[in-house]
Amino acid sequence: MKTELPNSVHAIECFLPNTRQRMANCVVSTRGFIAAALFVVVGIYVVIYVRTRDLAESWTQPAYRWKGNAQNQSSSVSIIHSVPSFTFYVRFTYTPRFATEYRNVLVRSMKLFVPNNIAKLVVVLDAERPENKKFAEEIKKEWPYPEICFRDPGDPKVYYNWGKGRMFWDMMHPDLCTKATYVGFVDTDTFFDTLVTPQLLFEESKPVIVGKIGLAPYACWEKTTERFLMKKEVMQCMSTFPVTVKADHMREMREKLSKQFGKDFATVFRESANGVAWCICQFSLMCNYLWYYHRDEYAWHLQTVPNGDWNGADVRDGQVDANYYHTEVKPEMKVPIPRTSVHLRYMILKGVWYDSREPPKQEINEIVKEGLCYSAGFQYCPEQCKKWKQSAVQYHLYSFEFYQWFWDSRCKAEQDKHYRNAKELVDYHVKNKHEIFGLQSIQDLCKTITDWQY
Repeated sequence: MKTELPNSVHAIECFLPNTRQRMANCVVSTRGFIAAALFVVVGIYVVIYVRTRDLAESWTQPAYRWKGNAQNQSSSVSIIHSVPSFTFYVRFTYTPRFATEYRNVLVRSMKLFVPNNIAKLVVVLDAERPENKKFAEEIKKEWPYPEICFRDPGDPKVYYNWGKGRMFWDMMHPDLCTKATYVGFVDTDTFFDTLVTPQLLFEESKPVIVGKIGLAPYACWEKTTERFLMKKEVMQCMSTFPVTVKADHMREMREKLSKQFGKDFATVFRESANGVAWCICQFSLMCNYLWYYHRDEYAWHLQTVPNGDWNGADVRDGQVDANYYHTEVKPEMKVPIPRTSVHLRYMILKGVWYDSREPPKQEINEIVKEGLCYSAGFQYCPEQCKKWKQSAVQYHLYSFEFYQWFWDSRCKAEQDKHYRNAKELVDYHVKNKHEIFGLQSIQDLCKTITDWQY
């Protein structure tokens, strides 16, 4: 019994290489021709799809591209988009040292530990110096492609003709250099050493402020704060990077204090130091203002120094008394929080105080490798991370300059919470094949942990 083939199959024969006679004898019905055309189109589509799928799968193999778990993808998406309008802010003037620090310390550590969606930066430079203009043209073309803001010197008497004083003065005006709602102040020697999750910067949309309460570490700052605000100093805030504030609050502060004193803000700023430039701490002026006028709009993490047991016996003039820290500072405001970075030229490392100098390169290498292991390496590169223990408190998360927070038994729990957040963030980026740690693959991460050099 002969089985008749459908017209569509006969039609296909017309398009296949064959004898001239078969081609001549081939008769294609309209229906057969359409079916044949569809068959060809579908065939091409299948070939393209299979090839594309195979290529995509090859990029997600462990040795080549990130391959992760997105069990919490919905919450991860909300985390990714939970950072409000925000930029890091760094103020310096061009010198070979500061240019090197900017590139090798601040930006290089940002590339490793700050996700791209958070890594916005505004660089503020002196307007009157040609070398600053040249430097600005260079860094505009380099990651993270910062905004550039040039600031005129104004009246140098305002900041006592002191370079750092000028930096402090300009930091009181972040709203003049960026349209971002929030700015996170950093220095050129800010060295990020853990994955910067949104939760380290904002808690329930409130910017995090870390301050030191108790024995004020820097004598005379408290009197400057008192003169500036006409209120006692509660905390000192040279305590972490970034120091994050709402830019509009700084504009409001300038206007409020100018009205309160009946003087222009420049005079208020200058007179608060009482003739001693180094008694100005811009961060303490800012955060005490925010404490008194916007307390409920920030998430406070206040570290009692020196070791959580200050009894107020050596309270300084200009500072609130010890009882204030029991009546006004709520217990939840004293919970430790992991810091995002260290102050590389001002830190204690293995019992050695590095004051205005960097630790040995080998120690810096270890800081980076440890941070990468805790942030993702234990999951992806266990062989390269055997040197560190996941169960240990990570030293650099709770040490800034010459004060540590290890005496608080809650540090480990807060660290674990941070790295759960970090894992969720990494998993999201991995699932979506985004760059993370400035790297493209697991292979790159493991190699970086092994080979990274300062």
